[in-house]
Amino acid sequence: MLDGVSNTYIDFAGAGVLDLTGEGAGGSGEMAKFQATVENFDGDDKIMVASSGHAGDKVHFNAKTDILTVTAADGSVIEQIQLDGDYKGMKFSLQENGGVDTITVSAICFYRGTMIRTPDGEKAVETLKAGDLVMTTDGVAAPVSWLGRQTISTVFSDPEKVWPIRIKSGALGENVPSRDLVLSPDHAVLVDGVLVHAGALVNGVSIVRQSIVPRVFTYYHVELDDHALILAENTPAETFIDHPRRLAFDNWDERQALHPFGKDMDEMPFARAKSSRQVPVHIRVALAARAQKLGLVAAKVA
Repeated sequence: MLDGVSNTYIDFAGAGVLDLTGEGAGGSGEMAKFQATVENFDGDDKIMVASSGHAGDKVHFNAKTDILTVTAADGSVIEQIQLDGDYKGMKFSLQENGGVDTITVSAICFYRGTMIRTPDGEKAVETLKAGDLVMTTDGVAAPVSWLGRQTISTVFSDPEKVWPIRIKSGALGENVPSRDLVLSPDHAVLVDGVLVHAGALVNGVSIVRQSIVPRVFTYYHVELDDHALILAENTPAETFIDHPRRLAFDNWDERQALHPFGKDMDEMPFARAKSSRQVPVHIRVALAARAQKLGLVAAKVA
């Protein structure tokens, strides 16, 4: 547990928890008094702040200022934290539990070599560029607005937050995926009408976390004009949804050049399961049955 609220810098430098719940900012309407700059906050770490006491707390990251802001549902600021580091391509998430907001960071993207369906056949995701057409699940040939790239180092990262998930061929259905699909834990695929994060699908047999990954690797994310589903290895997978205050990538400057005035889009109206406990039982049962059909020993479904 890190304790250094009065210090100028807080350096995680490895797994750690920064507990700011004693600040007393939650729901008070007053700006929190935490003034230190936080360094080396990554997938191994957590920042805990007092919640507003009501549902709807959110976290936002301003990629220009590197300021992390936690707000209540009414927009009032609960906490602001100055970060120092490279957070390109990272997603900041907040989970409310027992009066505490816990903040973590992770990456969301496709692994290099993932084949994306286009009107001209399958193309590796890393070869796509702005203007290229890709096929959405409703049969529309939509132009790529931007291809995000993010370089991930595994040296100090938490495997559960960053290391790729492998969805084995046929794990979700007949020929779905058509080949093993490798993507980041927080990248969602559509399963029976639910957007399920890949990490929430892990069962240890047909859907697994990569145990061996390069020291440094690259994720890719496809952005269209709207939040949509494209076919990655014949699997419906979500495209990038624009949250300019929260996300940035290695080539974020390219995106700003393409969209100098920013870009708003609505999220698709699907239910979303971010953790295994949120995955509906009928989906877990179906995936276990698929694993058995593939000749794998499926984990017992609770």
